[in-house]
Amino acid sequence: MRQKTTLALVACAALAANAADTISFAGQRAVAKDLVTGLQVPWGMEEDSAGKIWFTERPGRVSRLDPATGTRRVLLRMTDVYSSGETGLLDLALHPAFPRVPQIFTVYTYQSGGAIRERLVRLDWEAARDTLLRADTLLDGVRGVSTHVGSRLLFLPDTTLLMSSGDYQNQPIAQDPLAVEGKILRMTTSGTTPSDNPRPGSLVWTSGHRNVQGLAIGPAGRVFYSEHGPNNDDEFGVVRKGRNYGWPTVHGFCDDVVEDKFCNDSDVVEPLSAYTPTLAVAGIEWYGKDAFPSLKGRVLMTSLKAGQLRALRVHESRDSLLSDSILVNNRWGRLRDVLVLSNGNIVLAVSNRDGRGSAGAVDDRLIELSPVGSTTGLRRRAAAGTGDARNLRDPSGRLVRTGADVRGLPASIYLLGRGSGRN
Repeated sequence: MRQKTTLALVACAALAANAADTISFAGQRAVAKDLVTGLQVPWGMEEDSAGKIWFTERPGRVSRLDPATGTRRVLLRMTDVYSSGETGLLDLALHPAFPRVPQIFTVYTYQSGGAIRERLVRLDWEAARDTLLRADTLLDGVRGVSTHVGSRLLFLPDTTLLMSSGDYQNQPIAQDPLAVEGKILRMTTSGTTPSDNPRPGSLVWTSGHRNVQGLAIGPAGRVFYSEHGPNNDDEFGVVRKGRNYGWPTVHGFCDDVVEDKFCNDSDVVEPLSAYTPTLAVAGIEWYGKDAFPSLKGRVLMTSLKAGQLRALRVHESRDSLLSDSILVNNRWGRLRDVLVLSNGNIVLAVSNRDGRGSAGAVDDRLIELSPVGSTTGLRRRAAAGTGDARNLRDPSGRLVRTGADVRGLPASIYLLGRGSGRN
């Protein structure tokens, strides 16, 4: 009886703290919790093997976040970043063998002689000092303006790196085989051209792109992309080696006489889905976890203008879309990226301070979605005080603290294990 009373008191005290919300999500109940607030246009995110989230902000910051405690450490402030319009520090990618290979790759814009340029660099993480150092430039001088500069990064299973580049408002450049703009590029971790790229000596992997904003990899190495259209035909589709994606002649599907001829002549790949009016599609991620069963085997896709998180089911062997559903519809504003954690939880990067959104008091931020439900139930801890919990876990099941004293923990939702220590 005493245990039940204590549980009720903890729950009531925490409800007043309002640290997180419980929402309907993917056909079940989920906890939506702010991991970190007060950011400035978070752009790219990636999880390391220890469960920490590395992320960029467009003004030039690279940070690492512990989602269990909410502790954030800024590891690098890049002083040569030019951030205006859509430019700035964009995506990042951890080396697939990180931290054994302590390398992080990131792409950003800078100014040179009054012109905007873009470069891809490698950063080295020094674990002893817990800091990032500029180490090498893989690609430099990519042309840009204040918009249409990409740029997503994605490692392939063979440890080559994909990078998307925008057409920098110079539409014909996307069809120029000698230009790196308006393309998806593939290179080694030293920036050299792999021997099996479509054209010898060329980084170009695919061409005919306007402004790819999302890259993700699914089973058997299948790569997906999302791309901004003009005021019509945002795209979601599959990346095929050496193929042409049609821009600027083709918008979305090959569905008129001019487009159809170009598609036949240029071996164009049509998207799996095209959106008019546009959503401003952004980051995408494959979901292969069990935490949200209805999402397993789907591609998650964020959007900026629509503020949506969508789940797209693609045929496992054919290039066809089986379903496309909206999971979040403008609940938090502009969503720029999505990250699937190793435990199956989902993190969204909110981007309302990018000059096109309406920022709230806590924006910008990273929000974690985790499923509700366990044998002990979800309980909010008191803002201060003690309890008789033997084991305290976050909603994903990670052990946060053992013992009775819960003072000093960040406001959140926790699982309380009682008495015999069962969880």
